[in-house]
Amino acid sequence: MEYEKYNPQGYRKHRHGKLFIFLSFLFVLGIIFFTSFYKGGIAGNIIGPLNQSNLMEIKAFLSVPEVVLEGEYGEIVLSLKKDSFIYLDDKKIDLDQFENKIIIRDFKGNIEVNEINISKLEGKISEIKINNFPIYSQEDKKLKFSLSPGAIHNSFEIKNDALLRDISFVTTGRVSFERDSLNLNSEKIRFINYLGDLKIEDKKLILQGNVETLKIDSESRKITFSS
Repeated sequence: MEYEKYNPQGYRKHRHGKLFIFLSFLFVLGIIFFTSFYKGGIAGNIIGPLNQSNLMEIKAFLSVPEVVLEGEYGEIVLSLKKDSFIYLDDKKIDLDQFENKIIIRDFKGNIEVNEINISKLEGKISEIKINNFPIYSQEDKKLKFSLSPGAIHNSFEIKNDALLRDISFVTTGRVSFERDSLNLNSEKIRFINYLGDLKIEDKKLILQGNVETLKIDSESRKITFSS
């Protein structure tokens, strides 16, 4: 019996059995893969386009949480106080004016910002303008970019394409819809599939764009708005 594994006929049966199991596994995996995409994208880091017809227009003025983002953004505009610095392809650039205006284009990377500080802003960019002086790669490639941690900002803005898939935080402020307005007082708000401007200025988070679902959750009320 010990020698059966060397028998050509037994080997073929064993090989065919493994092949059948492997093909069955591929078939099941294919069904799962297809079904995931058919439902609008695999849950996780793969992000498909938003259906604009399912979104409603909003404008919000809220107290500022810690905003943590990762993605690609066409234009980021900053107003930074003195004594911050930038690393651009590992070269240090000091920001020595009392107020420094920075425009970043085609940013891809990580962002962490609150009402006062930018804890993290690092990634790759195609162009940067520092106090109206433009810098870009002559070889038509991305520049490595990072901002000094804890840089103090007067304003921080992502224009047009800030995407918040699912974010919630406790806040105070106001949210306006097409015809209605809602005041919040230390209540939990949740945005699902928000796309638009994101601006932090004067210790306010300003959102102006479109959202699929908005939820308010507090001890006194639970409200869901959707288009």
